[in-house]
Amino acid sequence: MQFGNSRAPSVPAERAAGTLPAELTGFVGRRRELAEVGRLLATSRLLTLTGVGGVGKTRIALRAAHRARHGFRDGVRLVELASLREPGLVCHAVAHALEVRDHTARALRDVLAAHLRERELLLVLDTCEHLVDACAGLVETLLHAAPGLRVLATSREPLNAAGEHVLPVAPLPIPRGPDDDRAAEVDSVRLFVERAAAADPSFTPTPATLRAVARVCARLEGVPLALELAAARLRVLSVDEIGDRLGDRFELLSNGGRTAPSRHQTLRSAIGWSHELCEPAERLLWARLSVFAGAFDLETVQRVCADGRLPAGDVFELLAALVDKSIVTRDEGPGGLRFAMLETLREYGAEWLRVLGEEDDLRARHRDHYLRVAEEAERLWFGPGQVGRLLRLGRERPDFRAALEYSLAAGDAHTAQRLAGALQVVWITCGPIAEGRLWLERSLELDDGPSQGRALTLCAAGTIAILQGDEDSARRLLAEAGTLADRHRDPWLQAQLVYQRAVAATFAGRVAEADGLLRDALSRFTAVNATDASFPVQVRLTMATVAILEGDASAAIRLCEDNEKVCREHGDETLLAYSLVLHARAEWIIGGLDAAARRLREAVRLRREHPDPASLGLSVELLAWIAWATGAHRRAAVLLGAAERLWWTFGMAGLRDTLLAAHDDCEVGTGAALGAEAFRRARREGGALTDAEIIAYALAEAEPPTAARDADADPPARLTPREREVAALVAEGLSNRQIAERLTIAKRTADTHLEHILAKLGFSARTQIAAWVTRHMPGRDG
Repeated sequence: MQFGNSRAPSVPAERAAGTLPAELTGFVGRRRELAEVGRLLATSRLLTLTGVGGVGKTRIALRAAHRARHGFRDGVRLVELASLREPGLVCHAVAHALEVRDHTARALRDVLAAHLRERELLLVLDTCEHLVDACAGLVETLLHAAPGLRVLATSREPLNAAGEHVLPVAPLPIPRGPDDDRAAEVDSVRLFVERAAAADPSFTPTPATLRAVARVCARLEGVPLALELAAARLRVLSVDEIGDRLGDRFELLSNGGRTAPSRHQTLRSAIGWSHELCEPAERLLWARLSVFAGAFDLETVQRVCADGRLPAGDVFELLAALVDKSIVTRDEGPGGLRFAMLETLREYGAEWLRVLGEEDDLRARHRDHYLRVAEEAERLWFGPGQVGRLLRLGRERPDFRAALEYSLAAGDAHTAQRLAGALQVVWITCGPIAEGRLWLERSLELDDGPSQGRALTLCAAGTIAILQGDEDSARRLLAEAGTLADRHRDPWLQAQLVYQRAVAATFAGRVAEADGLLRDALSRFTAVNATDASFPVQVRLTMATVAILEGDASAAIRLCEDNEKVCREHGDETLLAYSLVLHARAEWIIGGLDAAARRLREAVRLRREHPDPASLGLSVELLAWIAWATGAHRRAAVLLGAAERLWWTFGMAGLRDTLLAAHDDCEVGTGAALGAEAFRRARREGGALTDAEIIAYALAEAEPPTAARDADADPPARLTPREREVAALVAEGLSNRQIAERLTIAKRTADTHLEHILAKLGFSARTQIAAWVTRHMPGRDG
């Protein structure tokens, strides 16, 4: 495997991918909308919340998803799409949210469908409007494949997908007039008052103040984002002054004519008014911040946005002012203090950046910054702080994408190839690896000239193809890279290409060929006197793999011991984990189960902060063997299921199949000891675990959750014949009244049957019954 340099010589835990964010401000109103979302999610499988930007679609979706989470056995997953611009990346965003790290050459849509097939899950797709076609196509595929899946989307327009239900989201209700004696109870007023108190703790809603607030709410038509922006101005203006200034602005707008819908104009007016009230330097920074696709820190802002007009020393105060004005949000996590903008405000800033004539210059500065970040990470990855650096690179993924998109759109093949190649370590260790290959191949398509940069990019693409198990493509890519390496007389690249051919031969089980290529690669490395300390470690890892395949445990152990010494000296954890796994595999050959288990536990601990499916999957699989060999059969079955989940999306099938030669024996022996049904349940339990749960279980720190296992274990025999009929009709999507009509029974009787079914199966939602019927009653006709 190759992770390294392909070029010549605190705080609250970070939110995991796909999980729902904590609410940073109070949630006001929306009872009717939340009830309607709940009702529609119970009866339809695709629900889209539509409305203008800033109307509150995302807040409603997140609150509704949080309420519904206990009704889905596998929980809720959030896919945030605002930062994406490339339709082809929608699948990758969903995979990231689902923690599916696909390292194969299979179509990712098919991988996602297989992953979700037996899951009961609510998938929230947030901000779909700029990717409507891609979202609609993927949603239709996934809903067809996974009967237990529900999708809740937010978009400024419907997806127009099959089976879609659309719920338009209106602004908050506004008072009947400034003298409405119930104004304090109206949701728009309640929202403004709550945000006003946050902006100015001395704010007190007196009757006179409430009349002014009612006037502001009416002016802003109850649009939540507009109200929040206005409330933030209470630090410098009174409510009456805000109302007066809004009135002047709206009069000006009406005189100029309006072509957009009223509510859209209302929001733009509120944003524009907030923009006008900013100081000139604040407006300039707002515009320049729009080049960021994701969150950013102060240092990055200074590097990308500062210049003679906007000195770096002023950036902190200007950024703080934008936070105070609710233009920029702040969040403090393990990576330190980071900032972001809501998409609607980012879009407004981007429009002004174009008006200022700075768009191309700022996007180029943004691209150059992230190119430097990627190349520095590539150079330093094998060393101290590796895991923290990789986690940071993962957080910067939206901006790496934006930089790549800009390079490709500008026709700059050289920079696109440099950036995509430098990110090789990110694609392989952080994923998604298929996305890495997409960018590499797109950069290669842009320019087919015989440059040295193209040769390096071909080598990176070939490396990823090997890891995906796509040997034919790997052979083609590496062959072209070899031709160019010979043309440019680049001995370091030639050494890397020899090594990659050795890796391909190893994964295919051609050990004699691999052995010769590995010795050649190490000899070439020594001859060119390269300074990449990771390269000989990687070569020895593959040599150890070959030794294991040949049954030479002693040689494998010696190679691993050498590697572990070098990795510890350099502060590396990634290659150390692989070395420990191979060391444990060699110990298994000679019966050293205790020594193998110690090394595997260390490897698992190393993967706690930054799990990667290959080394973690191997570790968990081998721990399953040890559990089987020591008579812990149920534990072995759970670990086998967990390892299968980690491995099934990884393309190194040849390595997996050859290294895990005892897998079948472990599976058969464990199944015989437990019995078929108990083995199936335990294995399924392991397959349902998250990465964090797998790690905790592998280290014997915690037992896995049992709710899913217990519910799934209930066979159809637990239900009466009539209850099975009702369950089947629930799976068809019928309401209780429709079930009563179909079975010619009273609706109250149908209600009772449903209550009994939910109680017996330990479920809380109809969606769980539908998925259960699909698994346990597959032969029943619709």
